[in-house]
Amino acid sequence: MNANKFLESKKNKERSFPKDSYAAYWDISEKSEKTEKLREIVEEFSVLAGGPALVLGFAPADSDFTAVGQQLRRELPEETHLLVVSSEGGIYRQEGYADLYCPGMTTGVILHGFSRRMMRQVQILSFPLPDDDIRKHQVDMRLEERVDVLKKKLQQCHLEFPLNSQDTLAMTYMDGLSICENIAMQAVYESQCFPCAFVGGSAGADAAKRHSYIYDGQKTLERSLIICLIKLQPGYRFAAFNTNNIESILKEYTVIDANSTLQTVYKVVDAETGCQDVIAALKKTFGCESLVDLKRALKPYVFGTEIGGRLYARDMRHIEESHNCLHFHCGFAMGEKIMLLKYNGLEQHVREDWKRFMHKKTQPFAGIIFDCKIHRTEQKRADFADLFEGVDISGFSGRGEIMGIPMNNSLAAVFFFKVADGEFIDQGNDDFPVRYAEYKSYFTLRRLRHVQIVNDMERKAQQIVRRNILQQQCGDSVGKHDPADVAEAFSQALNEFNMEKILGYTGEKKMRKILATIKNGGIDSRDGEISTLVSYMQIMMDQLHAQRHMLEKQVRRMERYIRIYAKDELTNAYARRSGYAILRQLLGGPSDEVDFLTMAFVDLDNLKAANDLYGHEEGDIYLKTVVDLLMAELNDSDIICRFGGDEFVLALPNKFEENAHTLLQKVNRQLAVINACQGKGYRMSFSFGTLFYDYSEPLDVEAAIKQMDSRMYNYKLGQISEPDKKKKA
Repeated sequence: MNANKFLESKKNKERSFPKDSYAAYWDISEKSEKTEKLREIVEEFSVLAGGPALVLGFAPADSDFTAVGQQLRRELPEETHLLVVSSEGGIYRQEGYADLYCPGMTTGVILHGFSRRMMRQVQILSFPLPDDDIRKHQVDMRLEERVDVLKKKLQQCHLEFPLNSQDTLAMTYMDGLSICENIAMQAVYESQCFPCAFVGGSAGADAAKRHSYIYDGQKTLERSLIICLIKLQPGYRFAAFNTNNIESILKEYTVIDANSTLQTVYKVVDAETGCQDVIAALKKTFGCESLVDLKRALKPYVFGTEIGGRLYARDMRHIEESHNCLHFHCGFAMGEKIMLLKYNGLEQHVREDWKRFMHKKTQPFAGIIFDCKIHRTEQKRADFADLFEGVDISGFSGRGEIMGIPMNNSLAAVFFFKVADGEFIDQGNDDFPVRYAEYKSYFTLRRLRHVQIVNDMERKAQQIVRRNILQQQCGDSVGKHDPADVAEAFSQALNEFNMEKILGYTGEKKMRKILATIKNGGIDSRDGEISTLVSYMQIMMDQLHAQRHMLEKQVRRMERYIRIYAKDELTNAYARRSGYAILRQLLGGPSDEVDFLTMAFVDLDNLKAANDLYGHEEGDIYLKTVVDLLMAELNDSDIICRFGGDEFVLALPNKFEENAHTLLQKVNRQLAVINACQGKGYRMSFSFGTLFYDYSEPLDVEAAIKQMDSRMYNYKLGQISEPDKKKKA
């Protein structure tokens, strides 16, 4: 479309009814009319205030996907960001239909435009997924190596604007055939580059299950992770919505043998049956004899995991009886809990969860839905489109959903609201610091559980070695050792844990060969063979110890960086909620890295005078100046959060109170120098109160702030008490 015609049309329509969102259905089945229909839709985007900042498209994977993307790019204004995702079925709220999955959606493209009045900035990032070997159904890289490859690419990307959890959203899409969802999200959190909510899904595949596509506005991508960062204008908010049809938990197991990369589970353990193949464990749970009976018994159930008290489904792809394993769309890790969950109809759950979600919110004007493809089938279809009356809805059914972490068998969505002060309360946004930490620590805990299993393996190995050495030293005084008994002990250890898979230990094959020879009685000098086994086991113990040390080091490093990424956009200090969460964690007890701490409550003087004399921009400069000076004096482990409009709380781990006084007084002297140079009609300074805490008795955040506030009041009155004379830092 000609740019001048577009602008003229836009101006005419914007005068009468400017909008922030417009969703449409583009039927591409009639090739002769396809271009004309698209131009009509693009012209309708001119009703968007300021023009379209972003257009999202959801197109059938079996269509000429690249041609669809290129045609959209040609017709849309050059400055409009474009993103098209392949779908196994579009979602669209169409007038006159009670079903979001309207007839014919498999032959058309859902398009959704968003205004510049609503979106301040948009940036689309793409990253190749490290899945070359996975595509060949083999594993040439360790999970940690795979995560590190993607993490480094994420850390190298250039962000065009600052991210803030309250106004920035990461729309996240990835190749649905890559089975890299967990790897991608673990890399995202470990990169520490994206302190905002992640919502999205995995692109749908074509009928042959060979391709899934994403068009990023320039080219068609496969085997990629796409992050579309959206920063909203003031007065607009978003809220993430998630629901599933899980009713109850039937059974819990612990995974002790799994391939996280290929999303496959081999062995599980529970208190009742001990360690066994996962298929055998399930047959025992349901009392089934055959695989056919087991598949029938599993129909009302789905597998899942728990994070922060919330259940997340993990849909099973298929059962492979030849290898006694289960393949999942979203995998489990060794040591992780795997739950067998009963599910029921979706519609009732959507309606109940929507009612809770909408509490203290105005009706949204737009929404994007990411839905599990199985909800499109007639048996599972749910009619709840009436909930979104008057809301522009778009979306797609794909091979997985993302709500902070990957999941399946769920309905995830993000909704947009135009709000005034006090009109919008969303639990998800308010709790974002906690949820972000939960999602990030989910991957940390996976490593911790790995460490626990490695510890258990090392303990078993040590027992076997000690037993053999003791029998060799004491001989008949403890009873002559039977090589077959030692061989059996080795066999049990090897059968419970796949050493080659866990350690990359190729000696396991040699060990199994020797064991088979001993058991078959095919060797006379079995004592010599047992000595060889012990040597192998000692090598394996060394590897176990080295891996445990490496994992524990990684976990400590990850825990050190689990900071709650909700920050005040003006000052870059932590916001009140996130600051509270960090302080509660610090006050909870000493750790390997924090033995004691000093806290400080800081109250800026004369901020009102700065606002009254020079306007709020001057007040913002005042706030930022003070925080910048404070941050310049802080260590990496120190915390500063904005407690109120002109109040801040500092937490200084392993710093004594007198050192904190010295730091704060130094910054006040620096402000005095700035005052003298600027000569403005107000004076920049702050009052403060401090508190030393050594964990000798319990202390909560509210009590700590109350004490510091009292001491700050004395500071304002000029009654400054000397800090306790503690040991020098």
